[in-house]
Parts: sequence; C-alpha cells; structure tokens
Amino acid sequence: MDHDDPRYRKALCRYQAISAYLALDPPRGMRGELLRDFASRDWPGPDGEPLRFSAETLRAWVRRYRRHGLLGLLDKEVKRKGVQVLTAAQAATVIALKKEVPERSLDRLIRIAEQTKLVEAGVLRRSTVHRLLQREGLSARPASESDTKDLDRFEALAPNDLWQSDMRVGPWLPDPSRPGKSRRAKLFCFLDDHSRKLLHGRFSFAEGLPELELVFRLCLEKYGVPKRVYYDNGKVYRAGHMRHIAATLGIHAIGGSKHIGEICSAYELCA
Repeated sequence: MDHDDPRYRKALCRYQAISAYLALDPPRGMRGELLRDFASRDWPGPDGEPLRFSAETLRAWVRRYRRHGLLGLLDKEVKRKGVQVLTAAQAATVIALKKEVPERSLDRLIRIAEQTKLVEAGVLRRSTVHRLLQREGLSARPASESDTKDLDRFEALAPNDLWQSDMRVGPWLPDPSRPGKSRRAKLFCFLDDHSRKLLHGRFSFAEGLPELELVFRLCLEKYGVPKRVYYDNGKVYRAGHMRHIAATLGIHAIGGSKHIGEICSAYELCA
C-alpha cells in the first residue's frame, strides 16, 4: 500500500476518528450516545485541517473496518480528468461564508454553499477549499479557552487495556565504532498502564523507527495486542509505518496529552 496515496491518508484519518469507539466496544444502549459524542469533536484531516463527521458516517466506517480492516476505509479509486478550478465568484462565496462564521468546517462550508445554490453541487472539493482558505489566511482554528476538566488521575481498567511508551536518554557508554569516544544511549520502552509492568525496554545508540518497532514487536510477541497505546507526538511515534501497524492490528493510538482526556471522557459515557 502506497503511504503517499491520498486515499490511504484519508483512511488513516478515518481510523483515527473511530479507533476509540472500536477500543471501547460499547454495549447496546450506549453506542449512539458515544457516536454522537465523537461526532461533536474535531478530528485532524489528511492535511491537518480540523474536520467533523456525522454519527452515521462514523457508524458506517466502524462497520466497514470490522468487515475489511484498514482496506475497508479506502475510497474507491476514481479516475478524474483535470483539476477543478474555482471562479472568482465561487472563491469569494467560500471566503465570505468562512468569515461570517470562522468555526465552520470544510464540510460545513461546502454543504451551505451547495444547499443555498451559491455554488453548483460537485464543484467544491475539500482540498480545493482548504488551499483557498490557506491562501487567504483563514484556515487556522479559532482560539479556544483552556479546558482542564479531563486532567484528573487516570488508570486503565485492566491489563492490556492501555500501553504507554516513551523514549528516554540513558547513560554515556563507550562507542564501539569510535575507540576512546562515548555516545549517549537511548531507551525505548512500553509499560502497561493498569499493572505498571515494564513490558519491554531496550537501550541503543540510535533513536529511530527501527529501534522503536523492534521494542513494540517484542512487546506484542510476549503479551499480545493491546486495545490502546499512548505516547507523545514525537516524530518517530507519528511515523506512517507506526500508524499503519496500529490501524492494521486494530489498536487505538493516542498521541498527545489532549487525547488521553478525550478517551477518559469516552469511558465515562460507557460507565
């Protein structure tokens, strides 16, 4: 699978939006409420723009993923001829709608423009609208107030429910490739959040993707597949291959401190 394929990037974004739901596996009676909660949130799109998806759309993606895995979230390949170019009037319409309500998402802008007959249906593409807003300096999200309600003490409910990982710098050791010189060792490790057990850790001089993947693979071999993994937004953890591994195995990868609060809120809905 080509990691640069726009369809693949969209599929990974869709998985990110539903992975928490898959990890929680809510009982009947709670599913609709949880999906509506996820539908009220912003999710990062393929180009980093904030997006929102309806509860029914999320439900459909959950169904497709359970049937066909990550491949089920790919759009059907459609051959397009040429590139849609907006007229000055169409561009002005989109800009005016965005300035009127800066919080409007790309999908919302397109829907309003089409429903009000300001722009003919099928003309506006999300990528085109995003580039237009970027050019006009209107693509950034409005500043929001700080929210600390989800910063309470948290512990996973059971072993293998949540793994946490980080890279830490270690001691200075003799460099085997340069006699008389020293290098700083780096440690990749994974811990189980519930039991606080060190699943596996490994020192090495490098701190790249191969070193992280080796530790992750050894953890999987010894303890099986977790529901979720949590780590920071370091480049190595955000690598496309790590995202692909998580999506293929059905693991919800939580990146950054903001998202751990969101998953705690989701658990409260199912409690």
